[in-house]
Amino acid sequence: MVWKPFLFLIMTAFFPTTIWDGDSDGRNSDDGSLSAPDWRDWEQLLFEMISVQDYILNQNIDLGTRIINFGPTPEASLQFGAGVIKFDLAESGSNEFRIGDGTNYVNIGSTGIVTFGGTGYLDMDTRPIYFGPTPEASLTYGSSILELNLAESGTNEFRVGDSTNYVNFASNGAMTLAGTAKRKISSRPILDAIDQVSHAKPTQVEYGVYKLYSFPIYSSDNEELFFTNRVPYAWDGASDIEVFVLVALSGAEDIGDTFKMQLSWESIKETGVLSTATHDVDVEQIILTSRVAQYTEYDLRFVLDYNIHGGSDDIQPGDVIGMRLRRIASSGTEVDNEILFVDVISDVVTDKVFGTWTRS
Repeated sequence: MVWKPFLFLIMTAFFPTTIWDGDSDGRNSDDGSLSAPDWRDWEQLLFEMISVQDYILNQNIDLGTRIINFGPTPEASLQFGAGVIKFDLAESGSNEFRIGDGTNYVNIGSTGIVTFGGTGYLDMDTRPIYFGPTPEASLTYGSSILELNLAESGTNEFRVGDSTNYVNFASNGAMTLAGTAKRKISSRPILDAIDQVSHAKPTQVEYGVYKLYSFPIYSSDNEELFFTNRVPYAWDGASDIEVFVLVALSGAEDIGDTFKMQLSWESIKETGVLSTATHDVDVEQIILTSRVAQYTEYDLRFVLDYNIHGGSDDIQPGDVIGMRLRRIASSGTEVDNEILFVDVISDVVTDKVFGTWTRS
């Protein structure tokens, strides 16, 4: 064989006596004197190395391209390249990569979804999970707080929901709402009690724990109430403002009779000029079946058009809204008795928590 002279040059190594005694064929051990292995032993060593290589190749392990394939198809492969160790699972079937035992484990499916079984869980300790190469965001757990940090540069946001309806956290911590995530907040207009006391109108009616105001049809006689209300800074700035006036019947009425209330209003900027102009919103109510008894309540809804002025004069967060409530003649058969004012509240749609404070 052509490689035997080469083998002869390297036969200066010695085998342990437990493997070969130096004077027997192959690797038989006896009590003979020791000497260096001959070419037959080196040939056997090469044959064994070749057998190992054949075994590796038959197991579909390709060390040359640094890929380890599992299964004849293969069902999975392990590869190292470009600084990344990648474990690929064939998407057909239920191929999974599992670490743990038969009960407690972390499992990665062929679609990349991570699941946990038994006592398995994601333990981040104080080590963050980074998103993006910069990174743009990181998720960290420590001191019993789960903290999501967004890079303040750009428009990085954390959003929960779908593309239309969601709650959104900006990098400065501000929370906003969109779509069906928006909610309403209520504020209570302030009654100008001094005006009512000075005129003793509308007449006050005491009923249980309630102090009510009795409204006849207005006839330039001070039978009216005045209110002021601040537009909340959490208002979305793009929806009408609702005012709900709760009234009650001062006496029993007939089904089908009517009464009408009028809410006149105007808004003023924090640095604006007061105006005598008003916008009148009328609500007429018909007496309903089974709601004819004395002290029966009706909740009247008045809608204030936020962009009735147009442009920069539209209602803005922080604006002051002045309101005047009167009872006026209805278009139908008028109720026999006066109408009692019980309460008033204002609702706005909010798309943020609190809002930016802009008072000058």
